[in-house]
Amino acid sequence: MKYKVSIDINKPIEHVTRLFKDRTNDKLWMKGFKAKTPIEGHEGEEGARCKVEFQLGKRYFAMEEEILKIDLPDEYITTYTTPKVFNVVKNSFEKIDDNSTRYSTEQDFQFKGIMKIMAFFMPGAFKKQSMSYLKDFKTFAEKQ
Repeated sequence: MKYKVSIDINKPIEHVTRLFKDRTNDKLWMKGFKAKTPIEGHEGEEGARCKVEFQLGKRYFAMEEEILKIDLPDEYITTYTTPKVFNVVKNSFEKIDDNSTRYSTEQDFQFKGIMKIMAFFMPGAFKKQSMSYLKDFKTFAEKQ
């Protein structure tokens, strides 16, 4: 399953990309974020891998994040892996004008087992969650 979502942020691109690149900010804007534990490499650098944990209501889940490429504002590519889901995420930022930035993510999901069925019947839920994170980041970036 592939899709793209975007949102406009009322801040200059340099401001937005600086906040996004600093992965220690994740806990300040990602709903449900619990912890990030390094596995390999240095956090926020290409090749770094870490375990990321979330608690959304009663649902706990963990995944492995790997940073594949950092070339901001054009690309910030990561993968997220669980036993049943593999997700490649390409984040990009586009200057709209001196005070506005378009933040886009391209999602490419691959599913196994029961997750294949859920994705087939509920593709909108994945897009909705992605858009929720974009809105959260927008709110965070505009307050900084």
